[in-house]
Amino acid sequence: MYQFSMKVTMSFVVSLISVFFLVGCEGTTEDKTNTLYNEDYINRPIEDDLFYFVMIDRFSNGDTSNDRGSATQPIFSGGFDKTSDRKFHGGDLSGLINKLGYIKGLGVTALWMTPVMGNKVLQEDVAGYHGYWIVDFMGVDPHLGTTQELKLLIKAAHAQGIKVFFDIVVNHSADVIKYQECDNCPYKTLSQIEKGDKYTPFLPAGEENVKFPVWLNDLANYSNQGDSNFAGESVLHGDFAGLDDIKTASPVVRAGMIDIFKYLISEYKPDGFRIDTAKYVKLDYWQNFTPIILKHAREQGIPNFHIFGEVQIHQPEALSQYTTVGTLPSVLDFPFLDAMKKVFAGTGGTNILKSLFDQDHFYTDGDSNSLQLMTYIGNHDDGRFSYFINRDLPKASTDEKLKRVKLAHAFMLFARGIPIFYYGAEQGFTGAGLYEGSREDMMPSLVERYNAFDLMGTEKTTADDNFDPTHPLYQAFREYAGLYHKHTALRRGNHKTLYATDEAGIYAFSRKIPDERQEYLVLFNTSPEVKTAKINVLFDQYNSLLGKGEVLADDDHNITIKVPPLSFIIYVAKDAIVN
Repeated sequence: MYQFSMKVTMSFVVSLISVFFLVGCEGTTEDKTNTLYNEDYINRPIEDDLFYFVMIDRFSNGDTSNDRGSATQPIFSGGFDKTSDRKFHGGDLSGLINKLGYIKGLGVTALWMTPVMGNKVLQEDVAGYHGYWIVDFMGVDPHLGTTQELKLLIKAAHAQGIKVFFDIVVNHSADVIKYQECDNCPYKTLSQIEKGDKYTPFLPAGEENVKFPVWLNDLANYSNQGDSNFAGESVLHGDFAGLDDIKTASPVVRAGMIDIFKYLISEYKPDGFRIDTAKYVKLDYWQNFTPIILKHAREQGIPNFHIFGEVQIHQPEALSQYTTVGTLPSVLDFPFLDAMKKVFAGTGGTNILKSLFDQDHFYTDGDSNSLQLMTYIGNHDDGRFSYFINRDLPKASTDEKLKRVKLAHAFMLFARGIPIFYYGAEQGFTGAGLYEGSREDMMPSLVERYNAFDLMGTEKTTADDNFDPTHPLYQAFREYAGLYHKHTALRRGNHKTLYATDEAGIYAFSRKIPDERQEYLVLFNTSPEVKTAKINVLFDQYNSLLGKGEVLADDDHNITIKVPPLSFIIYVAKDAIVN
C-alpha cells in the first residue's frame, strides 16, 4: 500500500461553526426548538439521512501541491489539465474539508464521495479523475490527498454530524491486463473457454506489480474473457468497458475482497459503502459479502453502517432481487429516476408515479423495504435533472424550468426513499447529459464547454466560484431539508398514493408511521395550470405546514384541494383518526 505524509497547511482548518435553522410550521406537534437534524450520527437511522453526492476532483481544490499526483510513482502521476473535461482538475479531500460548512448548510447529513482509492492515472489519454479505475484498493489516490487527510475529513464531518460514505468497486480493477491476440477483444463465452478457445492474457512491462494488495496482480484472479457486450453471461464475466473483470466467484478473490473492505472500515471508520457496478457480480457474492461487512462494522462501533448498490435495472421487480435474494440493504432507485424524468421533466401523467409506488411491495422482506431505497434525480453518469428539463421541454420559460427543478427536488425529499442531492444542483448546474457532460467544476472552471452552459437561477457560469448559499435553489433545497428533518413521518412514514391522473397535474400521497396517529398529506402539481383534487382521508381536519390555512373533510371524509401551478402543498392532520 502506498502511504503519503500529510502537509499541515491552513487549507486543513475546518470551520466548526454549525449551521442551524428552523422552518416555521403550523399545525405540528414537533418541538420547534429542535436543531436542523439529529447530530448523533453514529446512532442516526439511515432513513433519517439526506445525502450529497460529490465528485471529489470537480469540487474544491484545497491543496494545489497534489494536483499532479505522485512525484515518484508513474502509475499515479500526471493526468492534470483543467481545460480538459477528461482530466484531473485538482479537487481534493482538503477542499472537501474546507466546504463542510457549505454542505451542512444545505441540510445534508451524509456525504457520498466518488472513490478515493489509488487510480491508474491514464487509460488511452483519459484520466482516472472519477476514481473508478482502481489499482490500489487500500491507499488514497495522491491526486486527492493522503490517508491522514481522509481520516481528518471523516473526523471533521463526524464532528458536524455528517456521515461519510465510500464508493467502492468489487467488479473490476483498472485496465492493466492485455491480450496477445488483440486489443478491445470481443467476449469469449464460458463454452468457448471450456473448449480451449481462450485469450492469452499478460501484464505489460513495468505494470506487473502495480496493483495492491499483491494478489490482484495474479492473472488467475481475473475472468480474461474479453469485453462485455452487456448481454447474457458477459454481464458477469466480461471486461466492463475494457476494465479488468475480477473473478468474484473465486474463493481467493472473495476472501481477499472481504479483507480489503474490512481494513477500510477498521482504518477509516466510514459510515457505509456505495457499491459501483453491483449488477455485474453474482447475487450469491452479495449474500456472502453483506453480512460479513455489516457484522465487522458493528464490531468497529458503527451500528448503522449502510450499504447500497448500483444496479442498473429499471424494473422494480427485477431490481428488488438484489435487496431480497441478494441481501444488499439497499440499491439506487433507477425506476424512480425514470418516472421523475417523464413526470417532472416532461408532460407524463402522474399515474406514472402511482405505477412506480404500487410496486414497492417487491422490496419488502425481513430486513429491508422501499423506505431504504436510495432516490436520486441526477448523477455523474445519467446527467443532471436540469439537463433533462432543457432537453425535453425546450420551449418552457426560464421561470418554469426553475420551478420544475425545485418541484422535482422537493418530491425526491418528501416521497419515500432516502434522497440524494447531486453536487451543483443547488447552484443551478445544467450540464450536457451523460458522463463528462454532467461533471462540471464547482470551483472556477477552465473547461470551455462547461463555461458555455447556462446555469439556472443565476447570471454566473462555471467559470465562477459556485458555492453561493444565497442561490435560490440552495435556499429552496435548504427549506425542504428543514421540513424533511423536522417531521419524522416525511422521512419514515409509509407512502400511500391518494390521487393520480393520466395527464400532467396532481399526484397526492400520504406519509404515516404505522400505529401513530399523525398523518401527512402531500400534493404536487406537475402542470403549469391550477389543478384540483378530491381525495379520501383519515382525519377530519388538516393544517398546512407551508403557511396559514386548513382543510376540512366532508361527511364522507373527502377533501377537495386546489394546488397552484408547478407547486406543492403539505398538510398535517389535526383531528383524531377516524375508525
